Amino acid sequence: MKQNQKYQKITSIKIKKGDITKRIISIDNDTTLEIDDTVVNDLNLYIDKLIDKSTLNYLRKSEGISNAKKDAIRYLSYRQRSEQEMINKLKNKKYSDEVITDIIQWLKDLNYINDKEFAISWIKDRLLNKPMGILKIRSELLKKGITYDIITDTICYFFENVDDEIELANKMLKNKEDSFLLKNVEFDQNKMVNLLKSRGFSSNVIRYFIEKWQG
Repeated sequence: MKQNQKYQKITSIKIKKGDITKRIISIDNDTTLEIDDTVVNDLNLYIDKLIDKSTLNYLRKSEGISNAKKDAIRYLSYRQRSEQEMINKLKNKKYSDEVITDIIQWLKDLNYINDKEFAISWIKDRLLNKPMGILKIRSELLKKGITYDIITDTICYFFENVDDEIELANKMLKNKEDSFLLKNVEFDQNKMVNLLKSRGFSSNVIRYFIEKWQG
């Protein structure tokens, strides 16, 4: 039988199979929580102990934080993430806003997420594997939740002036021209212009190449 609304009873505490740092706690035989053993010790939890609503809420939050930490670390194991990407991931896992706030701060304190470092790494990867212009870079980073100030500072790190963007575009177009030659395809200025646009190069860069091709 349930206790009154003010208190509920711990009816079982078991060590989680395969993880001695976790405890499976049953409350009134109908609520089961997976809690770190440090929390159990800190709160001096034991079978038949009565706990109030605030303690139960604390245990639920502790369970959420523990699970969210594991999900966050697993998510980061695939690749670096922006803060907004991590927030979206945790929201999709149905964690509460309070838990998400705590996890994001925990990740920041450990420097596991750092939007400035993320932006630098992301741009390096794009420039190496799929060259794109400033407009495309800015658009994609904004979608990942990076602030405009960080994006601007980071772009300036890679592109000091329009000549840097022109040089990047020139390398990309040279590779495309070489591909045309191998396939015995005639050079097509319109295709080149469309490529520059789709890769987000600025109008100044596109104008430079049009004038160059037109002699």
